[in-house]
Amino acid sequence: MKRLFLLLYTSVLYSNTVTIYNNNLAYVKENREFSLKKGEQVIEYNSTAKSLYPDSTVLSFDKKSIKLLSQNFRYSPITLNKLLDANIGSSVEFFKGKDRNSSQGILVSANPTIVESDKHYFIVEPKDIIFTKFPENIDSKAKLLWRVASDKEQKSSAEIKYLMESLSWQTNYTATLEGSKLHLMAWAKITNKSSKSFKDTDVTLIAGELNRESRAVPSRMLKMAATPKALSDNSIEPKPSGGYYLYKLPNTTTLLANETKQLSLIDAKSINYRRYAQALNRSFYNYRESIIDFQQVIEFKNSKENNLGLPLPAGLVRVYGKEQYLGEKRIGNIAKNEK
Repeated sequence: MKRLFLLLYTSVLYSNTVTIYNNNLAYVKENREFSLKKGEQVIEYNSTAKSLYPDSTVLSFDKKSIKLLSQNFRYSPITLNKLLDANIGSSVEFFKGKDRNSSQGILVSANPTIVESDKHYFIVEPKDIIFTKFPENIDSKAKLLWRVASDKEQKSSAEIKYLMESLSWQTNYTATLEGSKLHLMAWAKITNKSSKSFKDTDVTLIAGELNRESRAVPSRMLKMAATPKALSDNSIEPKPSGGYYLYKLPNTTTLLANETKQLSLIDAKSINYRRYAQALNRSFYNYRESIIDFQQVIEFKNSKENNLGLPLPAGLVRVYGKEQYLGEKRIGNIAKNEK
């Protein structure tokens, strides 16, 4: 008879890398060391996210003597319906009447909630029931379970890769008018709405919409430029990759569960710009008198000669004057030498 061991996440974390896309998707890679016993065993890994794509998970060991036999993803939080279903046919305590007197009875139906007591049937609210039986197979925390076989007791490094939702990023810009020059800053706003925290993690941000069925190269390719001297050391130069642009953050970052964080992407000063008014009323036809509405336009060229010259990812631009807020505008991807 085979002995099956259960290993509750006996591992050492070496490193985390997370690649975050604009469209609520992230690619996670973790390197860990597991302590394994000889024979078949189940590794219970409870440091994953509820929003994980189970069929995207890949576990690979560095030793050929360890075989992966099966893998399961388990997440089954407690719900009212599960409590009711688990207690049908069982004795429960419930409160009835205006005086909310406590009684004992048998739960005979979940929808509607009916309790039998002293040969009478009572329709009660679920909140008025004290449950005595807890449902089986309840896991309030997401976990992965791997069934593996090892030919001996040993330690082994392993790489865990998977896709998950609830991690995304977007670009926010601030454009400050400083006389005849413009100071442009770009911030990466990273939102972690998942249940998992990432500590001391290498983070890469991908600019561009990902084709989930086939990675098609966008028709509008952006050309790279050498980093201009006017860009500060806080600017992160993007790297091209298959029609997308990768912003690799220079330092490890901690992204806590349900946290939003802003990190500096671009800090460019002394940008020449043009400011003018643009009429919103395009046609006047036979009106003898017309009220013309105007909007203020701030225009600059994204070029090396203008102390910029980097692909600018789509995002919201907020414009500030010396003492006031001038407005905001959402822009699309802007390539080198475009306005």
